[in-house]
Amino acid sequence: MTKKEIIEAIENNESVWGVSNHRMYELKADNIEKIGKEEIKYLEYNENYHLNLEIDLLNIYKTKAEAEHYLHHANITRTEQLPFLTWEEFKEGKELRFYNGKYRYKMNWSVDPEIIVIKRYLDFDIDDFLFNERLTEANFYKAYDECVRLFRGDV
Repeated sequence: MTKKEIIEAIENNESVWGVSNHRMYELKADNIEKIGKEEIKYLEYNENYHLNLEIDLLNIYKTKAEAEHYLHHANITRTEQLPFLTWEEFKEGKELRFYNGKYRYKMNWSVDPEIIVIKRYLDFDIDDFLFNERLTEANFYKAYDECVRLFRGDV
């Protein structure tokens, strides 16, 4: 919907739908206080509250379905967490595997010789060995610190 179409719809007392603060609002002409260059000042009165919003014209849609689509599908984020592994679990053979958005990494240890390694993978091939130290508790914590740095994307 263009800005002109939004304004015309409101002036014709047609409903338009605005999205603000992760909520959807049906905007009607009698609740619009003013239409600015970039936003609509929207007032909603209710027995329980008075709502005063300024909704960006880019977040106004002709139909409820379009507004719901934007509300539920725009700005999707994903939060990932680095798996936690203790020294005891690591000694028992558990590995730390993670992806930082660019590379896959694996921290594990080999029995002969007993060393801790961090490998970086490009697709499924080993790209580089980033850590290669004796298997000790102190080196485990150093390697884990390195994994945290890599997971965060610090270079």
